[in-house]
Amino acid sequence: MNFPASLDPALAALVERALARLAERAPTALEDPARRAALAKLALCSDFAIDTLCRQPELIETLDARGEPAPELAPGDGPHLLFSGQMDYPPNIAAVERMARRI
Repeated sequence: MNFPASLDPALAALVERALARLAERAPTALEDPARRAALAKLALCSDFAIDTLCRQPELIETLDARGEPAPELAPGDGPHLLFSGQMDYPPNIAAVERMARRI
C-alpha cells in the first residue's frame, strides 16, 4: 500500500498488520486495489471494524452495498424518535426508559 509520506511509520505498520489479518481470513478481499485502499483507510479509523471483518469476512463484500433507506414514519401529533442503539446494552435500555418517562 502506498501511504502518504506524512503517515507515521508506526501507523503504516499497523495498517499493514490489519490488512495481513484480513488477507488470512479473506484472501481475495485485497485483490482489488480500490478495495484494498478502502480497507486500509478503515484500518486507520477503526480496529473494531477490522476485528469484526476478521470474525465475519463475508461482510467485506457488503461494504460497497447501499444501505437500506430510513423507514417511513407514520404521521402523528408529536415529534418522532428513532433510536438506533443496541437494546441489549443495559445503559441504553435505562436511557430509553428514562427518556420515555420524561416525555
